[in-house]
Parts: sequence; C-alpha cells; structure tokens
Amino acid sequence: MSTLKKILIIRFSSIGDIILTTPVLRILKKQKHAELHFLTKTPYACLLENNPYLYKIHLIDKYLDDDLLTSLARENFDLLIDLQKNLRSFRLKRLLKLSSVSFCKSNFKKWLLIKLNFRPYGISHVVNRYIDSLSSMGVKDDGQGLDYFIPAQIQVDFPMEESFLAWSIGGSFEQKKLSLNQVVEVLSQCKQSVVLLGGKDEIKQGEDIIRLCKNPTVYNFCGRLSLNQTALMIQRSQLLLSNDTGLMHMGAAFKKPIISFWGCTQPSLGFAPYRTSPNSIEISARPLGRPCSKHGKYCRTSAEGCIKNISSKQIYLALEQCQK
Repeated sequence: MSTLKKILIIRFSSIGDIILTTPVLRILKKQKHAELHFLTKTPYACLLENNPYLYKIHLIDKYLDDDLLTSLARENFDLLIDLQKNLRSFRLKRLLKLSSVSFCKSNFKKWLLIKLNFRPYGISHVVNRYIDSLSSMGVKDDGQGLDYFIPAQIQVDFPMEESFLAWSIGGSFEQKKLSLNQVVEVLSQCKQSVVLLGGKDEIKQGEDIIRLCKNPTVYNFCGRLSLNQTALMIQRSQLLLSNDTGLMHMGAAFKKPIISFWGCTQPSLGFAPYRTSPNSIEISARPLGRPCSKHGKYCRTSAEGCIKNISSKQIYLALEQCQK
C-alpha cells in the first residue's frame, strides 16, 4: 500500500467498542506515522480526547448530514478504516469515495456458536480482528493491549489513596446484569471499601444495594461521574468487578485484575477483557454452554438471564483469589 499520510478511523459507539479500537490507533501512529482522525458519536468523544495518537476527532450525531460530509471530504484522507461495519459506515464510504479497509465481524461463526454450539475454528478476539484487517499495510500487533488516557485535570471527591474495589453494576440489558440480591450478598461480607459504578439507569439500584447490604464502606457513584471520572476511579482501584460492559474494557485498558460475570454472552464471542492482569477471573453461568445471544438481550433458559445463576460464594471466592 502506498504512503498513507492521513487516515480516518470510524467507530460510532459505544464505550467498550471504542476503547477496543485503541491498539489500532497506537500501532498505526507508531508504525506508519500517519495523521490519524477518528469519527465517533458525540457522547463518546471524551474517551479519546486525550489520546496522544489522534490528531483530530470528528463528531456525528444521529445522521450523516451534509456539513459533516463536506468537512470530511475537505480533509482529503488517503484511507478510511471502518471498525464499525454497518449500513451507516457503508454509506459513508460510498459518499466519500475513499479507499477503505474493514474488519471481519465473524457473524456467521457467531451464529454457528449461538444456534448450534458449533465452533470448528473459534472466534478470535475483536481487537485481533481489527489488527488483522491492517495486514496489507504492513503493521504488526505490538502486544501492548488497550489504552485509556485520562486528562490531568480529572478529579473525584473520594480518598483515592486508600485501598478500594470498584464494581460496575450496569449492563445494556437486564439479562447481562447480576441481580440486586447477588451483589448485596457479596457486599454484606466484604471487609473492603467498594465504589459502585454505573450510569443514571443504575442510580436506584446503587441506592438499594447500600440500603440492603448495611455496609458503611460501600459508596454509590452511579450517575454521578463523567466517563473520565469513572475511568479515574477504575484506574485507582485495587480491582474491578464487572458485568460484560464497557467499563470492563476500561478496566482492561488499565491492566486491572478483573472479575467479570458472564451469562447470555460469553467470552467465546470475542469480547473478553483484552490483555488485562493475569490475575483476572471470568465467572460464567454457562461455563460449558454456548452463548444465548450475540448481545445478551435473549436468554434461552431464563427470562431474567442465566447470569442470575452465579452464586455469591463463587464471587466471594474469586475476590479472595484475586487478592492473594
């Protein structure tokens, strides 16, 4: 491939998916020395605002409007790297008339795994598939994992110098989340300080957890922090407990020990914590079973999600093991 001076990378959403693109930014900048631009949705720009490998972030809201298309066309990009690969990104490539590369989504392999439990070749991690899509450019995996760069001015009113655990209690679907009782049972026994992390949708659940567990060292930060403040809390924590969410990938970017919980989705779909601490533990409600659905919206065994079958004892034992 000829010399590439200016490259546009696109990934519209969401938290975890954008963090998972960061190895691509690093290896492109270090190995090809190109000027890198990134197109994403406005709420997620903060995830990349302090990334030293990016020259400029372009923002998209609901539609590909004429102003955005004109602005992108004026940049005269040499290449578009499509890490979204949907109808909107296809339309963007067609309108900009740029040379492009895109990654393998492995949708057929996922279908075989979910529907038939058939896995002849396995599904490689999505980050590896991102990097493999760039092989024609001569770039190579540097083995360094994910990145997250927190702006220096970010602060949280919490004694960060003390040892504490972080627990991400949210999830895009109810079937991907531990129940209130599961979390309460663990925290009722926990002797360490714990901060609960999540968005506005988790505020009430966080309040209920604190009320029921009667543990004075559990703090509810759900809905109170920006994404960068949340990242700071995870970075300073001793370890992270998390459902299959974007905050799990945030923890992986900081190489944190992660205790992750899996039910309807499984690490075998290619979205496990990437190159995080070797002390990390994956707790699955279906350790030998296939995923119920690609994104975790549907469970084949329970309306509430098979993740609810994970016992508090399993979680507490994992906590003890992670902290040895």
